[in-house]
Amino acid sequence: MVVTSQMQPTGPSSDFISRINHLALLLKNLPLNLPLNPANSTYNFGLDPDDEREEGLYYAFNRNLEICFATHQLQGQPLRFKERGDCYRNLIKMFKRVAKELPKERDFLRQHWLERLITAACDTGAKIPDKYVPQLNVENVEMTCPGAKLCL
Repeated sequence: MVVTSQMQPTGPSSDFISRINHLALLLKNLPLNLPLNPANSTYNFGLDPDDEREEGLYYAFNRNLEICFATHQLQGQPLRFKERGDCYRNLIKMFKRVAKELPKERDFLRQHWLERLITAACDTGAKIPDKYVPQLNVENVEMTCPGAKLCL
């Protein structure tokens, strides 16, 4: 009798990481008419150590994004990015950490936050310059930007 062990993937799929990287690229290419690194930014992406310790990583992540994007004030309106700049580096780091450390929550993270933010970046006017297009694996990327192919 041959026993085969099936290895469970421990990290996020390459497709998931590709989508996070796609979001990062969109955020680097938001419209120039948005304020650059405004002093009064509400985009303070980062995990609150108290929230993480008391409620867990999942709670801390969701709470931070809900606060930064003021989702309680949207009243059914879609997310829109209001600025551009360095703040998004921390957002991408948070996404990668949570995707790695919370494998059971990946589907929720992807649908509730990642794809929603990709759509918001496209709706805000993010455009990926042509020089980046060859680096994308278009075959495995879902087209989530209504009316635009990968927000090009």
